[in-house]
Amino acid sequence: MDLLADLNYYPATDAMQWAAAARFDGSLVFQRNHHKLTMSLAGGRIVCCDSNQPLESFRQHLDSQGWVDRLDLCAVDQYKGPGGLAEKLVELQVLTKQQAREIYSEYTLDLACSVVAWPDGVVAASATKLRPVNQLEATPIDPVFATLEGARRVDELARVSKLVQHDNVQLGAGDSKSNQADLSAAQERMLASFDGSQTVGELYQLVGGCKYNFLGTLEELVAAGVLICLEAGPSPPEEENRTSLADVLVGSDLDRRLMA
Repeated sequence: MDLLADLNYYPATDAMQWAAAARFDGSLVFQRNHHKLTMSLAGGRIVCCDSNQPLESFRQHLDSQGWVDRLDLCAVDQYKGPGGLAEKLVELQVLTKQQAREIYSEYTLDLACSVVAWPDGVVAASATKLRPVNQLEATPIDPVFATLEGARRVDELARVSKLVQHDNVQLGAGDSKSNQADLSAAQERMLASFDGSQTVGELYQLVGGCKYNFLGTLEELVAAGVLICLEAGPSPPEEENRTSLADVLVGSDLDRRLMA
């Protein structure tokens, strides 16, 4: 059972609901230009997601949300044991297995929700199942729940955009110091990356993680007066999608199976 569709006419929400209804086993691959997100499903439930964007990696999620100390991440780089990132953190007793699975489940949901906001692109279904980068699978996620949560996040980002309009908004240090003792780990990581004069886009390149989480943390810091929005530069041009259905077919075996 295969699916190949243009997201202009068959959005990500429809593809995910199709996978849930069909109890699909395999991968949904969403692609837009150089951005590729691969969602692995078992029995119609999402068990793993992966992005080819370094800023959206599981490692970056751990770092940006403050789940793991950066020294521990460096220790993992030196550790020669088997397994992926999460397994090594468990082996080194930085995280328990339950903690690693909960964090990976959160990361998987973040990626699954993010594709709901894609304005266009291509989605293709494959019988190939993605092997989790960290050798752990997330707690199975209902794709329908992910679409509803993704839609809620789209609405939330629309609200946040009234404060932080786009990536060319210039940021500065605020006057408020009283609330810094109560900062979350994610807020501390963001402030540690802030050099006093950066745009939103420049700061994201240093912090990374899910853009929804990044903007939520930034909004909290601005609301508390720890950071301020100084001025908004010109809005960056919207990236035009150049990925077509033909691009996805070329180099895959789907075209051969369709002709069989």
